[in-house]
Amino acid sequence: EEKRHDMPLEDLGLSLRTRVTLDGHGITGVRQLRQMSLSDLKKVRNMTQEGLDEIEYQLGLLGLTLAQE
Repeated sequence: EEKRHDMPLEDLGLSLRTRVTLDGHGITGVRQLRQMSLSDLKKVRNMTQEGLDEIEYQLGLLGLTLAQE
């Protein structure tokens, strides 16, 4: 369970464009994604292909959730 909370982004199956965008914001793994506020992720979302919904969906498949504002 703990390993899933710190998986690298490529293990989520996100697109390369989304991973590169997130990486550009210093986000390389699930732990960092989960610690971000929704408002911060919404700023990132505007530059990703799938957007916040896809990221939330992928985390949801892992039984994880984003931090709430």
